Amino acid sequence: MSTETHSSADAKVGTENSKLKLLSEHTRHEIDHWVAKFPPGKQRSACIAALRATQHQNNGYLTADLMDAVAEYLSLPPIQVYEVASFYSMFETHPCGRHHVSIARTSRAC
Repeated sequence: MSTETHSSADAKVGTENSKLKLLSEHTRHEIDHWVAKFPPGKQRSACIAALRATQHQNNGYLTADLMDAVAEYLSLPPIQVYEVASFYSMFETHPCGRHHVSIARTSRAC
């Protein structure tokens, strides 16, 4: 994230209506690290990494408020963040156990 965007995001953290305060300083720093890897204006490319960091911060699951905070931090419409979170099975939107077991239901023999 550019210095200008980062400072404006930090300024928003203190505002009453902002959900940015839900993101820890460490999470915001990790998101900034990933945003910096992409060209300006392509912060949507960091959405998966941002959601992963946010989910880790929240003990393994995402809430709607946290997804809104990610959207606000990345300057994206919330629906774009919801789409990513609901598409990938690595994101949980409710509390769950520590281990996630997936079973392939194909008839292919190995």
